[in-house]
Amino acid sequence: MQELNKKRVLIICITLLFIGAIPIITAMAKDAGAIRSSSTDLGAEAVVQVEKGETWAEEPTTSIPPPPKQDSCLHCHITGEDKNLWTPLARWFLFGTMGLFLGFGLYRNVSVWVNRTPWKPIPQRMVEWVDERYHVSEPLTKVLSKPVPKYALRWWYCLGGITAFLFVVQGTTGILLAFYYQPTPEAAYASIQYIESQVHFGAAIRAIHHWAANGMIVMCFAHMVRVFVSLGNELLGRRGEF
Repeated sequence: MQELNKKRVLIICITLLFIGAIPIITAMAKDAGAIRSSSTDLGAEAVVQVEKGETWAEEPTTSIPPPPKQDSCLHCHITGEDKNLWTPLARWFLFGTMGLFLGFGLYRNVSVWVNRTPWKPIPQRMVEWVDERYHVSEPLTKVLSKPVPKYALRWWYCLGGITAFLFVVQGTTGILLAFYYQPTPEAAYASIQYIESQVHFGAAIRAIHHWAANGMIVMCFAHMVRVFVSLGNELLGRRGEF
């Protein structure tokens, strides 16, 4: 069975190579025909001129040779002839993506045909690969399948989690801003202006840091109010937790 599958894969590869070589062979044949016809025309013209007694005039040795043909893909951005720098990048991205999709489709079809089994998605394979080596599915299943009462599924029970998430955002954006911010009286304002105007995405990161700080305070206060209202009479026995 394995030898039969190997023969099938070999036949498919040879067929694909033959199909891909057809355009190359056709182009080479056209080029050879064009060169042959041009050389024939030049030879016929020379014979006619010799029969008429015409001679070629010798070109002066001081003639300037024509400039070499420039490659449009190399010189356009150097000499400034093409101002649109995104055109080649978009072209490569488009055709590269199409090539990846084509290669993935061929690999998927050949794999299903050879193995005679349904196709298994790539994310599922990655999860199985990780779980086979680290055995993380069992503890995660215990945590994620923990029963939660229905009243705890309302949105106001997420205020504590939102506060914790905004705290993580504060820490991440603060670390990024600390690379450029200088906490001195002389350079503090200048460093903020540099972050706002010169650093890539600096203004966006600073705005996220600013609004995440305000949102964390608001969400923390709302979480405390929610706990105070929802616990009600239980606060008498849970003063320390509150």
